[in-house]
Amino acid sequence: MKYFKLLTILLVVGALSIFLTGCREEKELETKPANEPEIAEEFSKSTGTIADESEIELETTKLTLYFSDEQAMYLLPETREVLKTETLAEAAIEELIKGSEEAGYVSTIPEGTKLNGINIEDETAYVNFSEEFKANYQLGSAAENMTVYSIVNTLTELPTIKRVRFLVNGEPLEIVGSNFNFKTQEFSRNADLIK
Repeated sequence: MKYFKLLTILLVVGALSIFLTGCREEKELETKPANEPEIAEEFSKSTGTIADESEIELETTKLTLYFSDEQAMYLLPETREVLKTETLAEAAIEELIKGSEEAGYVSTIPEGTKLNGINIEDETAYVNFSEEFKANYQLGSAAENMTVYSIVNTLTELPTIKRVRFLVNGEPLEIVGSNFNFKTQEFSRNADLIK
C-alpha cells in the first residue's frame, strides 16, 4: 500500500512538472520578440515573393503644403512626399508643423503646437490642436491670414475636405482680439492668397 501511495505521488509530481515546464516554454515563446528577417524569409519561401527589406517599396504620395512668404502677403506652395496613409490630413498638418524646407518660406503654425487629431465629417475637417496653438497665436490681419489659410488651403488640397473648423483640446477655438470668429466660422479655401 505504501508503495502504491508513493508511486501515485511521484506520478502526480512528475505530471505537474511536465505540465508547468510546458507552460513556461510556451510563455517564453509568446514574449520572445519575432525575428522579422526570418519571418520575411519564411514568407518568401512559402509565397515566392520578394522578402528582402531593401527591395520592399513603401507607397508614398505628394502633398501640397502652404507656407507664408517673408512679407506675410502670400502663401507659397511646397510639395512634400510622405508615406501614403489613411490619415493624409493628419500627415499634411504634421508636415506644416515641421516647417518649410524652402528658403524664403515662413512657417505659420504657432510655436510648440501639436496636433491632437483631425475628424472629417461632411467634407469639413475639425482640426484639433494643443493649447500651444492658442497660447502662441499671432494676432493681426496678415499673421492671422497666413496661419489660418496655410492650414485651410493645405487641407482643401485633399478631395475629401472643403471646409475647416479649428479646435483646441477638443473645444472650439476662441481667441480674444482675433479677426476671426473661430467658434462659429467654417473656413473655405482662399485661392487669392496663393502666389
